[in-house]
Amino acid sequence: MNYYTDNNEGEPPEDKDYIPFTFSTCQDYIDYLEEADLECLIDEWLEPVGLGWIIAKSNVGKTNFITDMAFHIASGNDWYGNKVMQGHVYFFALEGGQKGISKRIMAIQKAKPEMAEKAFGYFHPTREPFDLSNDFDKERLISQMQETNNKPTMIIYDTLSEVHNADENGVRDMKIIIKRLREISNKLNCFVMVLHHFGKNAESGGRGASNQLASIDTELSLETTNDGFSCRDTKQRDLPKHFDPIYFENQTIELETKGGKKFSGIYIEEGQPSDPLHTPALNKIMAVVREHRDEDIKLKRKDIERMTQQANVSRDVAKLIKNKQLKEDEERFIYLYSE
Repeated sequence: MNYYTDNNEGEPPEDKDYIPFTFSTCQDYIDYLEEADLECLIDEWLEPVGLGWIIAKSNVGKTNFITDMAFHIASGNDWYGNKVMQGHVYFFALEGGQKGISKRIMAIQKAKPEMAEKAFGYFHPTREPFDLSNDFDKERLISQMQETNNKPTMIIYDTLSEVHNADENGVRDMKIIIKRLREISNKLNCFVMVLHHFGKNAESGGRGASNQLASIDTELSLETTNDGFSCRDTKQRDLPKHFDPIYFENQTIELETKGGKKFSGIYIEEGQPSDPLHTPALNKIMAVVREHRDEDIKLKRKDIERMTQQANVSRDVAKLIKNKQLKEDEERFIYLYSE
């Protein structure tokens, strides 16, 4: 790398009382890729180092989803068709009681024993409080992780609201919280994943200050479906976004402790495509189009508006076209995207 100054000689000017910025050439940055780690944590979904969050409404399945993802990373098993880089996962399971995360772990151990066995010694849950409102816990964690031989591949916080007392609607407050999470990721060379909630309007993304989304690398959005939920990467900074979500089904399993206590647990498996339920207006449009396309009947936006008796149909159809669920031909007839 060279100093580029107004005399273009590559040296800091002697008559200046400041230190020039360091600039480089395009080739220097291309050469960097020869030594950079280009392997993903989860192929085409998560970078090895970064900051992301998982957003969903309450009771959709965020903790089931991240626990399952954590076991895939800890075991090195492919995550639903996507290659995984195995590593240690540290999980701050702070929302709800200890019983909840304990049942989820036990459900995975029984339902997916091979994966659970490979993850042994790589999955590290804790219920100890963590506070990002100041630097103390951040520095404490960084020091501990730098000393251990079990370097973190992913650190999980469930949920964002449990690890700070800042005003989530305050841009300045949340900028500091996000900065501390970013420091953890950068200094420990790992991916930090945070669980978060949708705001009042799910289409606007995560709850709180609008600057938060711009500050993260990956956003995974979970939406309720008829059989479980879907996962879509609604933001990727350096990876391409996927056109289609992954669908998951909740599975119930009967569990029993060594002492004979019996109860039910939940784990997830990959499911079949299904419309998200948190947008009923879109579902109604999809249902009308499917019904009429099954009978080979063509519809336009005005026809759908008349049949659904809904407002903003044109806007919602445009949204479904953008999401590649519907398409529109030159004559403005609406079809299923799969046709």
